[in-house]
Amino acid sequence: FPVTITGTDSFVASSQSIYNLKKGTYNLRYFDAAGCVKDTSFTLVAPNLLSASSVVTDVRCFGETNGKIVLTPVGGTTPYSYSWTGPSSYTSTTQSPSSLNNGSYSVKITDANGCFITHTATVGMPAVLDVILKDIYHVACASGNTGNIYTQISMGHAHTLSYRDWE
Repeated sequence: FPVTITGTDSFVASSQSIYNLKKGTYNLRYFDAAGCVKDTSFTLVAPNLLSASSVVTDVRCFGETNGKIVLTPVGGTTPYSYSWTGPSSYTSTTQSPSSLNNGSYSVKITDANGCFITHTATVGMPAVLDVILKDIYHVACASGNTGNIYTQISMGHAHTLSYRDWE
């Protein structure tokens, strides 16, 4: 039977089988040999676009491996699979990796339909804590409290200095 199909993006076809359609509404008009007409329509749906966001927890102190990336994928079709790569040949298949060094991490997120995106997150690390003892003045008398220490401190992030008496 002859058929005319119209639809999304000015789509027109005249075949009974059509392929590679986008999401949208399609109108079909069938004609039989006697000239009778049958109209119908259908709508093809698709999942929302796959995307992701992440919240990064930087390494707390220089040289530690306590960074974390909390990944939140949205859209696509669940379930998702994850393939992470990062510094020093790092790999993981978990959604939100932890115990990370500083550096750039990339994840390929694949949904249940095989659609995928790549997302990148960077874990930072403060500069090394550097303390230089500039001057040391010892206590003058055994029961006295005249000792002094002068230091120079540099760190990679905001800090509060504190001291403690050691005995």
